[in-house]
Amino acid sequence: MFLRKYWLPLTVFGLIVLMGCGLFYGRKAAKQEPVKVYKPVEVEKPAPPKPPPPGETAESGHWHGDVWHAESHEPEKLPLVDASETHNKVVSETQTRVNLPLPLSSVPDDIPEHLKFPPEWKTGHYYGFSDGAEPDFSMEEAQRLHDILKEIIRDYNPHRPIGDVWGPFIEYEKMYRAYAEQELTKTPLGGLCFNRTDWQYEQTWAFPEIMKVMLEPTSEDERSLLLTARRIDMGEQEPNWNEHILHDGRAFYLRYDTRYEFKWTTPEGVERTTGFSRTSDLNAPLVVIYPDATSDEELKNLGWWNFHINPYTLEPVDYQPYPILNPLP
Repeated sequence: MFLRKYWLPLTVFGLIVLMGCGLFYGRKAAKQEPVKVYKPVEVEKPAPPKPPPPGETAESGHWHGDVWHAESHEPEKLPLVDASETHNKVVSETQTRVNLPLPLSSVPDDIPEHLKFPPEWKTGHYYGFSDGAEPDFSMEEAQRLHDILKEIIRDYNPHRPIGDVWGPFIEYEKMYRAYAEQELTKTPLGGLCFNRTDWQYEQTWAFPEIMKVMLEPTSEDERSLLLTARRIDMGEQEPNWNEHILHDGRAFYLRYDTRYEFKWTTPEGVERTTGFSRTSDLNAPLVVIYPDATSDEELKNLGWWNFHINPYTLEPVDYQPYPILNPLP
């Protein structure tokens, strides 16, 4: 009776109390930071776990689909990523070698007509690096280009010391390489100006003293000295490539075209012979050296150039290896 008599008044009273509390706390909350309301997302309820097979428990194994593993196992670890400073430096330098301009032309405006570069020779083909067949230059065209370059070297050569023009020459070659690398998406190495006819023509005007050694060397040794020094300053070959340390601690610098044997006797009286070379030609000349009976001066005369020193500027070489982009197979 009591509940039925007072049920309606109590319910109304309770609603009034709840509304009053709501208004009170609503005003208090309005003075605080507003609440951000996000769009509600329905979350799928996970399916109940599949019960273990008879005789097993959740602690004794787990399911992989319909296959039960009796024992737990560690997840497969992914290989570590190489994040070394050297790796990052190479990647960084490789990614910045783009959009570099070609060297400014050194061709004078008032040259004879027969010395001008024929437009049809500018093919944009990189000899030895471009895909597809090489441009079909006739023997007459090849001879004509050779005659043009020889005349430039003969009549437009200021005969500067190579050491005076070596720095700008290397900078030009680096710009050519960066340009070729950008177009080919791989790094062409060695003799860059010779990989394109138009570059060879430009370099002959810019540095006839150097191109004379490349095209008309007095000896193959002279040409090899220049090309090796160029590769080292371009970061393509280490300066110690021909260095051999003898048993007595002295450095000997091997020639590129010679085989060597070094013979000496140990303090215990044992005769020793070691052979070294930088050529794969088994018929190359063989030089036998007895270090214990050879002075420093004689040893120097028997060897070749120490490429830690540039042979033209006579300055120490600051070797910086060049990061190779997509090396050739």
